[in-house]
Amino acid sequence: MDKRNTVSKIHPLSVVPCVFCLVFLESCFLVGWKPEPVLAQKTVGVQPDTEAVNLNFLQPDNLPNDGSVITADTISQTKLTTPSFWWADEQFGGKLLDNWLAYPSKRRVDLVVNRQLWSLLNYLGRYAFINKMGNVARDYNYNTRVFNQRGKPLGAYTCDGNSMCQVEVCIPGQVPLAGKVSAFCQLSQN
Repeated sequence: MDKRNTVSKIHPLSVVPCVFCLVFLESCFLVGWKPEPVLAQKTVGVQPDTEAVNLNFLQPDNLPNDGSVITADTISQTKLTTPSFWWADEQFGGKLLDNWLAYPSKRRVDLVVNRQLWSLLNYLGRYAFINKMGNVARDYNYNTRVFNQRGKPLGAYTCDGNSMCQVEVCIPGQVPLAGKVSAFCQLSQN
């Protein structure tokens, strides 16, 4: 059999999407719709604070008495202690978050997580944790940074004060899709 004279059979339904596309495009141009040219814009993401975490404040004797630092163990006699992460922590089993340090004047909270449990999370689990805790902190107008018990930066949820927020997961030895490891993820432990 000569293959040059063979006619391929085309299923009639396979032509329908192509006809639909042509009709749609033709109707778009008939009504005067034109694609708008868009210039590529470089978006500048918000960056987390690069101040090293001070884990010494987690010791009760080292906590300032002036209220400049609040921990999970800080109890207010007159009102609910803010920020409060207990409910969000329960969403992750109540064991991942060890403690936290909130700095009201800096509008920042540093979460300290259990290193072993953190290592069991995959990238999406880590992202979900940072995003959830960051959203809770944002309700109190705080930016969030996440560290392990040794002070190693693990991630951050940072907002610019309006609606632009950024989640960052620090992955040692890997460069993120943006192509540059942030200064926060490069913080060294004291």
